[in-house]
Amino acid sequence: MSVGFTRPGAAYEYRSFGGSVDSSNASVSIDAVAGETTVVRSTLINKTILLVARTGSIFKPVTGTPGDREYSYDSATGTFTFSVAFNDNEDVYIQYK
Repeated sequence: MSVGFTRPGAAYEYRSFGGSVDSSNASVSIDAVAGETTVVRSTLINKTILLVARTGSIFKPVTGTPGDREYSYDSATGTFTFSVAFNDNEDVYIQYK
């Protein structure tokens, strides 16, 4: 169904049923240093992390030591830790609110 679809017998083309769009989400891209396993961004201290991707692959949060395609996040310092060291030209994309 596309926007503007008119149902047979309905007198309206489009009706908003309320709700709102949450515009408080933001994102940041961090350039990682080759050979390191952590990245730090102080603006992410005490933020709710929604998504972490490393060079296009989505990573899952863990509370302990991260494994393959996992990361740990220290909200007090804004530090993200990965199990594998970064290569040249890798970046970390983070969505948060």
